[in-house]
Amino acid sequence: MEIVSINGLSIKEAVALRLPKSLKVINDDARNWALRAVLAGTHDQPRTVEAKNRNGAVAVYKLDLPTQTTVDNYRYTPRVEWRMLPQQIGYIKINDLIAAEIVPQFDSALNEVKARGGNTDVAEPILSRLIERRAGYQQVVPLHQPAYTKEVSPRGEWTYKAPIVVLVNRWTASMGEGMAIGLDGMKRATIVGTRMAGLNGGIFNLELPNTKIRANYAGERLNHINGTPRESFVPPVSVNLLDKRLNHLHDPILEVGYK
Repeated sequence: MEIVSINGLSIKEAVALRLPKSLKVINDDARNWALRAVLAGTHDQPRTVEAKNRNGAVAVYKLDLPTQTTVDNYRYTPRVEWRMLPQQIGYIKINDLIAAEIVPQFDSALNEVKARGGNTDVAEPILSRLIERRAGYQQVVPLHQPAYTKEVSPRGEWTYKAPIVVLVNRWTASMGEGMAIGLDGMKRATIVGTRMAGLNGGIFNLELPNTKIRANYAGERLNHINGTPRESFVPPVSVNLLDKRLNHLHDPILEVGYK
């Protein structure tokens, strides 16, 4: 499906208006960022998207009607899902890395898998069930302080030692990206999928003293332990979702990871 316009503007026009004014060079990375920002929309304007399918038929979608589920009110239930795939391969899907209850839910899913064959406080306890010894999983480079490596230690009465495949895509963001590069850096998992969201570093917030407006800013760079910026990480097993040979697959990334 091809997106033709959003809120009455062609994609070319909408992207041009959204590009930052301070860029010295406008390249594909900048245009792709602007496109994602346009599609994400703003809180003050509902989105109307015109799209065309492979047969050339055009349809209009209104994305922010009061009755619809959006990113602002979506809730995953459950937050951690699991099931057994053929050949006794356990599949665990983590839908949320913010809520504290993710950790016991993950532990429960891991116990079930064992029996059958964006929040650091949530992500690190998950990583800790998958390693046998303390290890570094992410390099942190603050703006005005020396770089250091974040580490995680084993947790729980037993460690999951079987091979692991981590599935990622463009919606894998923030600490999800940290978990992926961490498991890759610790040589504990094979990462399969597309490039991830590419969020640039750790975000902090402050309140401006006079206006009381709250602002977010990137205060530290986050790297793979080999020094590669997290946002530049490419999965060792890359899946090209534009490859027509994958069109018949319901979930290409899952299928490639399973194989």
